[in-house]
Amino acid sequence: MGVTFVLLGIAWYLTYRKPRGGCADEAACSSKRGAMGDKMILWAGTVLAVTLAAVPLYAGAVARLLHGENAGPARAAGANVATLAVKITEMDCAACAVNIQRALSKQDGIVRAEVVFKTKQGMIEYDRAKISPEKVIRAVDETGFKAEPITRLEKQ
Repeated sequence: MGVTFVLLGIAWYLTYRKPRGGCADEAACSSKRGAMGDKMILWAGTVLAVTLAAVPLYAGAVARLLHGENAGPARAAGANVATLAVKITEMDCAACAVNIQRALSKQDGIVRAEVVFKTKQGMIEYDRAKISPEKVIRAVDETGFKAEPITRLEKQ
């Protein structure tokens, strides 16, 4: 990504710099500065590069929009509901968090799952009669990310 922005910077410099020395013929000067089409391509390439570089910032919102917040079936909370806090350090983007959350919501016995990319943590409410904490962690691991339970000391 760094190389892309360096090359774009060079392209901007070469496109918009003032030519050295004077031009004897005004028509020759205007043609050397670059055609309008070249500048449009440079602008389009720059917008595309910035948009693609910002994918991690907006991918979670797009994934939530496409999949919905509550993609899993509705489950009734009972007296056996417990909460498990997990750390998911290998998450790369907000879309990963949405995919993990969606996979957890589909599991039988999970009442509610909330996975946050910024904190790289998940809060999972589950029915102890239907699923164990080990199976919840295994469900996260099956998405391709390693989950570790958070101890009380780590919460503070």
